[in-house]
Amino acid sequence: MNILLVYPQCPDSFWSFKNALKFINKKAAVPPLGLITVSAMLPSSWHKRLVDMNVSALHASDIQWADYVFISAMYIQKQSVRKVMDECGKWHTKIVAGGPLFTQEHDNYPQVDHFILNEAEITLPPFLTDLEMGQPKRLYQTSEYADITQTPVPDVHTCPNDKSSGAAGLVMAIVGGALMSPIQGAIIDLNQVTWLPALNFSFVLLLISFFVIAFFDYRCTEQSYN
Repeated sequence: MNILLVYPQCPDSFWSFKNALKFINKKAAVPPLGLITVSAMLPSSWHKRLVDMNVSALHASDIQWADYVFISAMYIQKQSVRKVMDECGKWHTKIVAGGPLFTQEHDNYPQVDHFILNEAEITLPPFLTDLEMGQPKRLYQTSEYADITQTPVPDVHTCPNDKSSGAAGLVMAIVGGALMSPIQGAIIDLNQVTWLPALNFSFVLLLISFFVIAFFDYRCTEQSYN
């Protein structure tokens, strides 16, 4: 099974950081974390490609290669979504869609063959089971919330080179945010560390974090020039 994961283009706005990114020689602020997480939940035997349209162009050959095109999008990407769907329609490639845009208004997209809505950790497995049996439904949705401790690590291998590094950085930031706050709180609860108040000493943890980020940025910049 060939799966093409497509992240539509974001229009030029404050949130796209298009002009600011030129200063660091990048085209996108973050990788499509939702799509690469979905990729990690797909069977390992399937062949997967990622096209982030904010970084690279979507070619007709990409769609011709695919058995299914998976699209995830926000409302602001609506215009680009239409273009992707029109291109899929030309080659009669089936579309699987999810994300905030389709959760909000899936009735407006009759071109989509299957909707994986709400929490993909819950709604994607039944779709995969039905697909294997040859009886996939059009709509999969839930009112439940996913247990994020069971969410797989995003499939950064679908991101080539610098996008893989960016994805790793985003994962690192999320995990760091989850770990650093309670650790800093535990240090503050000590009241006193050596000759320093614990509150002051706790910022040493943040200083270490900044050094880690600086090292990561150095490595990414070094790779982009090599």
